[in-house]
Amino acid sequence: MYRRQWLTTINFILVVMLIGMAHGHSAILLQQFQNTTMNATKNLSFEDGEMFKRPFIIVNSIDLQSWIASSMVLFMCPGCWILAVFSKNIGRKLILLFAVFLFLISWLIITLAHNAYHVIIGRSLSGLCMGILAGLTSVYQGEISIPKLRSTLNAVLAVSFSIGIELCHAVGTWFHWRTTAFFCCCITILTLFMNCRMPESPIWLLNKNKFPEAIHSWVFLRGIRDLDELKSMRVTKSNKRLENVYSEKNEKKYFSTGFLKPLGILLGLFTVTQMSGMGAVTFYCIQMVTDISGPDYAYIPTLILDTFRLIAAIILTIISSRSSTRTLTLCSSFSCSIFLICLSMSILFKLWNPWLALTFLFAFEAAVVMGLGPLPWTFCSEIFSVPHKEVGIGIVTSYNYLFFFMIVKMNPYFFVVLKPWGSFLVYGCFTLISSIGLYFILPDTQNKSLKEIEMMFRSD
Repeated sequence: MYRRQWLTTINFILVVMLIGMAHGHSAILLQQFQNTTMNATKNLSFEDGEMFKRPFIIVNSIDLQSWIASSMVLFMCPGCWILAVFSKNIGRKLILLFAVFLFLISWLIITLAHNAYHVIIGRSLSGLCMGILAGLTSVYQGEISIPKLRSTLNAVLAVSFSIGIELCHAVGTWFHWRTTAFFCCCITILTLFMNCRMPESPIWLLNKNKFPEAIHSWVFLRGIRDLDELKSMRVTKSNKRLENVYSEKNEKKYFSTGFLKPLGILLGLFTVTQMSGMGAVTFYCIQMVTDISGPDYAYIPTLILDTFRLIAAIILTIISSRSSTRTLTLCSSFSCSIFLICLSMSILFKLWNPWLALTFLFAFEAAVVMGLGPLPWTFCSEIFSVPHKEVGIGIVTSYNYLFFFMIVKMNPYFFVVLKPWGSFLVYGCFTLISSIGLYFILPDTQNKSLKEIEMMFRSD
């Protein structure tokens, strides 16, 4: 059973790696679109990729640079609603394959782009795919995982996300951004092939009254020992108690405690996640390193940062089976706030410049990866009940990505107006205050089945 769980997780690892590579490609694009610091405003051009024979692309302004970075995030929001509307009707597997195929098209558009607007179109399409896949992967993974492995398997996805970022940065350090995008195309083709063989979610099959298929999928993924959990969630007209829980009428009760309480918790959690500046660091990491340490130190410290991120994700995978998701999230949140404030002070007073600032930046990124980055998605897959899951995930993820878009879009202006030290100080203070609130609202879901977690939020 454990072997099948891990083998199935390989499919999700590849999907999340694609998402990480898309995030990592942002920093490669923005750095290669300019040959000065991120505060430059003059026209910048760079040499085209040799093998593609495409024209030069000129970046005219900070505004265009910010749109190149943020367009991907903006289109994550409609991707979330595509997930909410269609995954309930056509299934988890089919919409996953559709999104990965669109991802392939987006990488091809970026690879063959003639101008900056083609790049924006390609990144917008990739953002649409990421909006679908980010929520879908957490839901899919949560539905097929046994309770004892759920947090560990979700932590493994954080490792794959970090691998995707570092792999893209490594390729982009020595190759042109077009070549890097083509490399991502090849990984996407492999991902598409691997996921064709993955079974459909047994929970989705159950909700479609395909009980024999649900049993077959459940036994294949989780073994026969946990079959009672599936039977307890079965929706049949002959079982009045379960019919009351999962009836169509109950699906529309979006003002019930069972929906609003998890929704409020996740909205608060994702607010803290984005206001920590996590997304801005991922998208602008090379420019941030350049601003902190100077133009002579850009790519190599960024690769070191990626390595720290990967090590932190591996540590999270190891400790997630021993510590609750709540504990890890809170420790990560408080640590992020402390490191951000220390980073701000080290830049302001130029303490052991630039190495102390880089150390705090690395520590912040490690703290993010060990909780505040990946673990909110674990909560997403756990605390929404089955009837409310699609709509709940759609609302939460679209809110998260809208906030993400605003932070990524405004971060270049923050660095101009507030300077790097002021931006990090704002991020750090907000994260510290919000972490106190998280302490009082985050639930403990360790080793609980999806049914038990659902009962925690029911008012009756």
